[in-house]
Amino acid sequence: MRDTLVDDYQYYTSYINTKEELIADSMKRIENGTVLHDRIPLVQHRIFVKSLEKLIAMYSMGEQLESLKAEYVIVLNYMVTGWDNHIVKFKKGRPQVIYDKYMLNEYCYMVWMLSLAILLVVSDKEINILSTLIENGNIDDELINLLLSALTGKKISDTSKTTYKPFEGVSKDGDKIDNKSMKKYLDKWYSNTKLLMWHNYKISVNTTKYYYGYWSFEAAAITCIKDLDDSNYRDNKYYPKDLVDYYRSNHPA
Repeated sequence: MRDTLVDDYQYYTSYINTKEELIADSMKRIENGTVLHDRIPLVQHRIFVKSLEKLIAMYSMGEQLESLKAEYVIVLNYMVTGWDNHIVKFKKGRPQVIYDKYMLNEYCYMVWMLSLAILLVVSDKEINILSTLIENGNIDDELINLLLSALTGKKISDTSKTTYKPFEGVSKDGDKIDNKSMKKYLDKWYSNTKLLMWHNYKISVNTTKYYYGYWSFEAAAITCIKDLDDSNYRDNKYYPKDLVDYYRSNHPA
């Protein structure tokens, strides 16, 4: 068990089973034609979100990292079909204008998917899929560029800004990120995420099961990218330290 807030193995077993049932039901409804055609992209996006929540719950429960790596590929496949720019991008006005930036929650999901790709040391195939999604969305964001550059090994524009303030601490000023600034970021991480949909999920633990764990995967990924000494924040309850250890043991020099 990795999570410290919910250390009940049965809670996570039930949570994961529920997510699997919901995903299967949604896919069946699409296949049977009971989902209206114009709602299919939205349902597919929800399937992706549920699969990502399941993956994070598996991590919180203590699943072996190699199993999580295999599960990540499944989640990414759901992401491909569920990452419609008309759904994930920020929209405003009438007539509606779609901007080349993600909405807050979708931004977080992309940052987590990129971060987990780094931490789990995924293959070039998965990296190319993520890169294509970002390229097709014409996304230019400092944190996303930093993570994607680490995956592809290609230099990406460093003139952009991080879209959302809660994530600035791991990308602002680029090379100036050090273990002191990372500790500061993690110390304020949960309070700074109050506008994200999952922020209050912990209050549902004893009622409706929404909570799947609180983890700053982006902090771990940047720690790896910058090769930071994490000794002063390693025990932060939101820091997935064993993923950092996995990266450092498995990433080619």
